[in-house]
Amino acid sequence: MGPGITRAAALRQMAKATGRKIAETETPAPPPSCLAHVWSWFMALLPLHAAGVLPRPASIAADIEARFGLPPTGFEIALLLDLFALWQRKAAMHNKDKENGKYQ
Repeated sequence: MGPGITRAAALRQMAKATGRKIAETETPAPPPSCLAHVWSWFMALLPLHAAGVLPRPASIAADIEARFGLPPTGFEIALLLDLFALWQRKAAMHNKDKENGKYQ
């Protein structure tokens, strides 16, 4: 899954954030190695930004610098914003399905 995070750890984090077990088969292919660090950042920051409004780019940059000691590029921050937006959209769809009785 990238430096510092295993597939099992990513699945545990996703299960914790969504409140449901994520099957191994639901996991997409890993990102290209040139973007693996962005995925690792996303997984590390997910508990902070999984719910609520999308974080500000400056907040994401500060979190990355504080946690990893690296200044992210604008491209990396844009990717993270896209990932957080996708995560929140998927979570909203899941919650709507849950309310409509799809998961019982």
